[in-house]
Amino acid sequence: MRRRIEELQQEQALYFDVDIREDFLSTRLAALLWLVVEPAHLDQTGRAIARHPEVPFAAATTGHTNLLISARFRGTRHLYHYITARLTGLPGIRSLETSHIVGRFKQAGPATLGLSGSPGHPGQPAQSG
Repeated sequence: MRRRIEELQQEQALYFDVDIREDFLSTRLAALLWLVVEPAHLDQTGRAIARHPEVPFAAATTGHTNLLISARFRGTRHLYHYITARLTGLPGIRSLETSHIVGRFKQAGPATLGLSGSPGHPGQPAQSG
């Protein structure tokens, strides 16, 4: 089984996401950043940003902006430093918009099928349906 999982990971057919409780992290401020990046620099800049420890999610998009970043910060000073010091050294960034996330209604989490005999949350019995 272990060998097969390793094969699937090497083929990039299987990967793992980790969902961590926010109160466990030392960050208090979640923000979305929308960037306009020159197309010639989009891949390079996007990949560089994806390696930043503040950024759990980054994606190239279409529309008015072409790079979306979801990021976590210790506070507004950390966010300010990130924008004014960390992002300024990256090529092709034309503009940036930010929004603080003040509350979440839904986000990724453990999947439960809700079918009879199917597994539920760890530590919870399977739901009947």
